[in-house]
Amino acid sequence: MDGDCLLVAGNGGNGTPWSDVADIIRKTFPKEVESGVLNPVTDQEDYLTKFDVTSSERALGYRFAGAEEMVRSLVGQYVALQS
Repeated sequence: MDGDCLLVAGNGGNGTPWSDVADIIRKTFPKEVESGVLNPVTDQEDYLTKFDVTSSERALGYRFAGAEEMVRSLVGQYVALQS
């Protein structure tokens, strides 16, 4: 691996539309959305791209998290800090 560059991109290297992120937030944190702690806006502009992360995952021995897992983890940390 000496001199190699690794590309780290979740969701298998696939871009995730912002509206999908908002849907995951609404589905996973309904009480927080209802109370106003979270306000997932769906009309955000996004730019989707695709990266081949196969060699990075193989080199690290790790499969990068999918969109739902990443959103649940990150937003869950934010919600915990708001408590």
